[in-house]
Amino acid sequence: MDEIKEALKKKAQDLCSLAEIAKQKIIKYSKKIWRDDMVILTHGYSSIVLKLITSAIENGYNLTVYVTEGRPDNTGEVMVKACQNIKPPGEDSSVSPKLGVDVKIILDSSVASIMSKVDYVFLGAEAIVENGGIINKIGTFTMALCAKAHKKKVYVFTESLKFLNTFPLDQSDISSVVPEMEDFDNLFSDYTPPEYINTLITDLGISTPYGVSDELIQFLI
Repeated sequence: MDEIKEALKKKAQDLCSLAEIAKQKIIKYSKKIWRDDMVILTHGYSSIVLKLITSAIENGYNLTVYVTEGRPDNTGEVMVKACQNIKPPGEDSSVSPKLGVDVKIILDSSVASIMSKVDYVFLGAEAIVENGGIINKIGTFTMALCAKAHKKKVYVFTESLKFLNTFPLDQSDISSVVPEMEDFDNLFSDYTPPEYINTLITDLGISTPYGVSDELIQFLI
């Protein structure tokens, strides 16, 4: 039994290490899209989006970030507090110490009203599915729909480790992809089709959802 526990512990540590390496690669690829005074909208808490914002601030960019509450578990509050703790370059830096992040929490239902003020939507993902769509926190699809209606670009950042060899056709397929979500009327995740995503950035590089789908399929062969 002890040997099994140690093997599982090592496997978990290896996966965490791979995930961290993947996130660092994503940060590297994402440097191409940053510009000063960017206004970003994100949904609840995402560890990779937080790392991206932190990296941008540490490199001297000034950002405004709108974060949805992320109900039902209010993960947006965690995201806001984490962003408020990001330290901009200090007095001794060659970059102005006034730079930093202005973070604001908004209602999940106010996404449409705030969309005209943002430049980009930044999202993480719980999984990438075979067609290049994503499964993520409930409300992600709604945000992507609003973004497309307002002609705002949607960027999704996620590790290739999250690729799922499955092909959901609509929201009703989520329960089969995530078995613990058997109650379709009370899902905590939704499916966003690839046509509502402009760019998907993984540790394999920058691609369209359809392009990354091909890359990930080859990656798993």
